[in-house]
Amino acid sequence: MTRWVWREPWMAFTACVTTVCVMTVIAIRWLAVLVVVRDYNVTHTSGSVPPAGGGFSYSTSSYHRYLGLLSGPSTALTHLDHWTWRIGFVAGILWMARLGLRSANRRIGVLRGLAVVFGFGAFVVTGVAHGIAEVVVPSVRARDRMHLLITIWCFAAVITAVLVMATVSVGAVPPGGPTLGDNAVIAPVGWSIARNALQLLVAFGGWAIALSLTRRWIRAEEPSDETSRLLTV
Repeated sequence: MTRWVWREPWMAFTACVTTVCVMTVIAIRWLAVLVVVRDYNVTHTSGSVPPAGGGFSYSTSSYHRYLGLLSGPSTALTHLDHWTWRIGFVAGILWMARLGLRSANRRIGVLRGLAVVFGFGAFVVTGVAHGIAEVVVPSVRARDRMHLLITIWCFAAVITAVLVMATVSVGAVPPGGPTLGDNAVIAPVGWSIARNALQLLVAFGGWAIALSLTRRWIRAEEPSDETSRLLTV
């Protein structure tokens, strides 16, 4: 393991960054499943109040999802969660890209790189993971099982992303209608638990698959390294 770290410092670095980010995301999501951390729907309402009663005219901007405690949404926690997701996902793609190059001589290329930039990184990394599994998993049964897990992870990641975006406005308007300024409404607990549980499974599942493929590659490389050393002697 130590030899691998020195031989592949870039892969080791991206794996460590991914692990730290994933563990942070898992901790936040687990607290959300336990209803310690809650989802908030925040909108910014602007408009004009008429001089004499009768309500006001308003226009509501896009909805935003915040995380926080029961006392209210937390900007710091929301930003921490947002950046750990983004950094962890990018580091995970780089981790798999390097592993794909070393194990299966599979390069992402320009078109797949553009696909990552435009938001299709989950599909790109899924294809790379399938290529790695073909090389590092010797048993046919284990290989088929790994392919199935990779496909299920990709499907779950897409469904989770769609669900989170589609339900971001659930319960966003407070009872009695919106008021001027920022309106933060706590999301229904059922939706909060469901969304965070799915995100927790996607984060842990992707990390576990990447770790399993990396360990299998390291084990496959060790005998060849030992054979090369003996032949040299």
